[in-house]
Amino acid sequence: MDSLADEILEYLINHERAHDSAEGILAWWLPVQRLEHAINDVEVALQDLVAREFLIARKARDGRVHYRMNPKKKQDIRWRLETQEEASTLSGSVCHR
Repeated sequence: MDSLADEILEYLINHERAHDSAEGILAWWLPVQRLEHAINDVEVALQDLVAREFLIARKARDGRVHYRMNPKKKQDIRWRLETQEEASTLSGSVCHR
């Protein structure tokens, strides 16, 4: 979403009879909108990690997919995390004159 206003409008499109105070909207509507968007982001990240074979996906009895680390990729995962941590540290330590 580009703005808070758009999040509110999207909630109302999906829940046409909804009405609430500013406090209620903050407490109830916005978390719902943000969770729905976050779920999509998590699913995309999980699909990427499965494609890279960092995670193993298995369908559970309840029909949902459960994810776990691929033990064969443990070293690769550690390397990826360390590399990203180093890059983050370097970008944060740039001297500004």
